[in-house]
Amino acid sequence: MKLSKAAISPLVKEMLNAGLLEESLAESSGQGRPSVLLKMRADSAYFLGASLLGEYVVLVLIDMHGLVLASTHMPLDPDPQQLSATLAAAIPDLIAQKCISADQLIGLGVTLSGFVDENQAICVQSALLGWKNVPLADMLKQQTGLDVSLENDAKALAVSEKIFGVAKKRATSP
Repeated sequence: MKLSKAAISPLVKEMLNAGLLEESLAESSGQGRPSVLLKMRADSAYFLGASLLGEYVVLVLIDMHGLVLASTHMPLDPDPQQLSATLAAAIPDLIAQKCISADQLIGLGVTLSGFVDENQAICVQSALLGWKNVPLADMLKQQTGLDVSLENDAKALAVSEKIFGVAKKRATSP
C-alpha cells in the first residue's frame, strides 16, 4: 500500500507525539526542501523472541532496533502446553532485568524447525519436536496475553539477516 505525504503526515505526527518516532541524525539527500528523516525509538516498545531449535529454549528481549537486551534459556519440553507455561513463566524475570513493564511488550515471535501454516499460528509438522497441527500461537497467547507469530527457523533467519544483518548493510552501502 502506498500513501501520499498528506496521508502519512498526520500518522507521523501522532507517532512523534506518542514517542514512537524520533528524528534521525542521518542526512537526507535530494533536491528541494530537505526531508526530516525519522526512525523508530529503540525504547518505544519491545518484543520477545523464542528459539525452539535445540535442547534448550532461548528467550530474548529485543528493542525496536533489533538489539538483544536480555536473554535466558530453559530446557526444551516438547509438550506444547508445558512449553507454553514455561515460556510465560520466564517472561517477568527477563523483562525485569531491564526494568521494562509487561505493557511495553508488543509481541512474541517463535522460531522452530518445521512447517508453519500461512497464518503463522500452527506448527503443521515438526519432526524435531514430534508435533503435528499444534496451535502453538494460540496456546502462547493464552499464557502470555501477547500476540504470537510462529516461523520456520530458516525463513526467520533469512528475514532477520535482511532487516538487521549483513544483507541490509550490503543493500544500503554505495
